[in-house]
Amino acid sequence: MYNSEVETPRNDASVGLLLSYTKEKGFTAIPSKESGLFVKGDVKDMEFIKIGDIDYIVSAKNDDFIEFTRINK
Repeated sequence: MYNSEVETPRNDASVGLLLSYTKEKGFTAIPSKESGLFVKGDVKDMEFIKIGDIDYIVSAKNDDFIEFTRINK
């Protein structure tokens, strides 16, 4: 929403969502309560990394620290 009154801030962001893909179903949205993934802040990029035998998601946030989220399987 870009067209609004001066006193109304822009409304062009959300908390986002996790998308899972399979050939059979295509993309499926997974709620954060189900996935357990919630990264607070203005996330600009995410990557998967492995440290030893442990998988992580690394989240790069605007003007903030890098956040590591351990993936529990």
